[in-house]
Amino acid sequence: MTESVKLSDPVSVIVPTGMLGAGVNRTQIQYGLRRGASAIAVDSGSTDSANPSNATCRS
Repeated sequence: MTESVKLSDPVSVIVPTGMLGAGVNRTQIQYGLRRGASAIAVDSGSTDSANPSNATCRS
């Protein structure tokens, strides 16, 4: 049996950068936290950046 959970408060997420490792601006993080952010998220990037021929087993 599954239960539905209704959140009574909104969840705010800040995304300070487009990819992990690019660095973040401390001031922007502090601003987001002051505004009530519940979480901080970043994209870790793609894992498929290799040469396309690798996927087809052709050289």
